[in-house]
Amino acid sequence: MKRGLIAWDRAEIPPRAFETRIDGFREVLGRWRLPAGVVYSDFWRSNRARSLQNFMPYFNRSLLVVPVDGPSVLICGLSPRVYPWIRSVTPIADVRPGKDFGQALEALASERGWTRIGLLDEGGFPFDVHAGLMNTHLELVDLGAEALECPAPDETEMAMRRKSIAMARLVLESEIADGVGRSDHALAGRLEHGLRRAGAEDLIVLIGHAGRSPAPASGRALAEEFSVSLAVEYRGHWTRISRTHGDGARIRLLVDRFQTMLRRPPGEAGPGAVIEDLSGEYPYRAMDGGAVRPGALAALHAVGEGGDRHWLWGDTCRAHASGWTLL
Repeated sequence: MKRGLIAWDRAEIPPRAFETRIDGFREVLGRWRLPAGVVYSDFWRSNRARSLQNFMPYFNRSLLVVPVDGPSVLICGLSPRVYPWIRSVTPIADVRPGKDFGQALEALASERGWTRIGLLDEGGFPFDVHAGLMNTHLELVDLGAEALECPAPDETEMAMRRKSIAMARLVLESEIADGVGRSDHALAGRLEHGLRRAGAEDLIVLIGHAGRSPAPASGRALAEEFSVSLAVEYRGHWTRISRTHGDGARIRLLVDRFQTMLRRPPGEAGPGAVIEDLSGEYPYRAMDGGAVRPGALAALHAVGEGGDRHWLWGDTCRAHASGWTLL
């Protein structure tokens, strides 16, 4: 569940950061020889539009339209009474109603003289929105789902990710030792309380018991050995961390395995490794040792003997040709 406040602190994320990201999308559009591109956003799929222009619709939907030669336009289903708020927390000045997204986009295209428009991840558009767009006279070009994934994050993104992982480490390491004997619901609640107060906008808490890989809390009592896996979002930037509590020998084995993985090239993480890509739309897409480009951000986890995912030790890292560095 998203935290109920979306703000824009220009000292944390300066306007030039969004300008740089938008320019990256314009380069993609230029390669396709398109005058504009559309990014769909809703409460669940907000990461891309949030990264580009800091906008996330509350329980609603929107189209972020990015021209190659002008400022972004937002078509959204929210009431016009919130447009001043949207302009205060995003670089977007042109906000338009979108009761019918197809009609609204076609009207904008007619105004600008566009006949072809790119759709980022056309397959991810909801059926009714996609049907409305297909009912226009525009030629719609699918840019694919990976067009905006950047292997080399900018310094603003790195700073936000570092804040995210710092709060995740601090809260998890302060709470995990007190989990023994409590229910996993209680531990999940304490983690959520600490992280929300620290500024997390969203999080995923998974707890692993003996005989069960990390999963949402179920009310089960925590024995001496258990693991916790967190995904934490701060200002639209996700990070991942996992820790195990319990037998010292098991933890030393996991930590040693993790340290060994850090020294290996990303494509050679070896057995007992799980790599999760953090550059895409969702913060928990497992790659299971797949190739990671140098400069990319990923969550690197060491798992128990024989690939036993009941026990995990991992953190958010940045890939280099010869290994990894912790964020």
